[in-house]
Amino acid sequence: MSTAKKLRSDSSCSEHLQDIDFTRKSCWTDLQLKVEGAELYVPKSHLAMISPVFRLMFESDFKEQDLNVLPLPGKKYADVLLFLQCTHPGTRLKITCKLYE
Repeated sequence: MSTAKKLRSDSSCSEHLQDIDFTRKSCWTDLQLKVEGAELYVPKSHLAMISPVFRLMFESDFKEQDLNVLPLPGKKYADVLLFLQCTHPGTRLKITCKLYE
C-alpha cells in the first residue's frame, strides 16, 4: 500500500484549499508533472517557493521556464505525491513517523 494518501477534490475553481487533489487540473495549476506515466498538477509558484532547483528552472533561461508539462524520470509517483501533500499549505496531511515506516 502506498504511503501517499489521496485527498478528496473538487476540480472547479471554487475548490477549497483544504481539499487539493494533485491528480486533477484546476484553475490554480499551471504545470503538469509526468511521473511513472501518471500526471500530477501543481502551481509552478508552489514548486518555486519550496525548492531552489525548481525556482532556478522557472526563473532563469532554462527550457523548463515555458513548459506546461515537466517529466520527472527516475522519481516514484508515490514519493512525489507525498512530497506535494506535505509541502502544500492547502492539504490536511499530517507528517508523522508512520509515513516513513
